[in-house]
Amino acid sequence: MSKAVSITLPDAVLQGDLSVPRGATGIVAFAHGSGSGRHRPRNRFVAEKLNAAGLATLLMDLLTEEEERIDDVTGELRFDIGLLARRTAQVVQWIGDQPKLRDLPCGLFGASTGAAAQKAPISDPTLDPTTRSTGTPASSSTLITPMWA
Repeated sequence: MSKAVSITLPDAVLQGDLSVPRGATGIVAFAHGSGSGRHRPRNRFVAEKLNAAGLATLLMDLLTEEEERIDDVTGELRFDIGLLARRTAQVVQWIGDQPKLRDLPCGLFGASTGAAAQKAPISDPTLDPTTRSTGTPASSSTLITPMWA
């Protein structure tokens, strides 16, 4: 199953693409700030590989379309780690609230500011992070974080 989703948060409605292969064994949410959104070929390629391996994926943009337009001019929102982290934590909560997703172990994937934004959910006491690994593909840090098992 693949579909576009709208994730309603207290301060924004975020757009995402959810793909859940039959028999999914977990879900990976991609956290993207400005410039590395859900439509980028690299992100879609990684998501397709994860789907083929039996993992559901949620590619989402942490900024709204209007915020992207503002950020294109000012560059300020892409580096607002507090905003990106809060939204990442809220999306993790949204995943946990979805009946078809709540029982899947959840992890996060992000590069650059998306990776930095993942620190808020890690510190959330309602979640159970077990490990974190980092790397540096294409000169940016990448983080995959299991959120609960």
